[in-house]
Amino acid sequence: MSELTDEQLAQLPRWRRDLVLARRARRTARAKIAERQVATPPPAPGPLRRAVAAVLAPGDTINARLAICAQCPHRKTRGPVAYCGKCGCPLQSKTRMARASCPDGRWGAV
Repeated sequence: MSELTDEQLAQLPRWRRDLVLARRARRTARAKIAERQVATPPPAPGPLRRAVAAVLAPGDTINARLAICAQCPHRKTRGPVAYCGKCGCPLQSKTRMARASCPDGRWGAV
């Protein structure tokens, strides 16, 4: 569809001219939004997200620790929750902390 000139636009009935101008405005607005989305880099992580990342261990470390704890003779379970028999910490929580270490020396802090 070709763009109408100002002369052609002036010859249209008012309702049709308003419709054409509204469509042009929508197209222009969409183009501006698309430009901003491409040009805007993703925001940097906030202070809370950075703090959480510093406290939590990476996923592969957590899985390795849980595998070591699964073989440990000190591992105890109470219902669905597994605990360390030496320190009493829940294993799901303790293995996720980057600075935590096994009281028996089986794994250390990251």
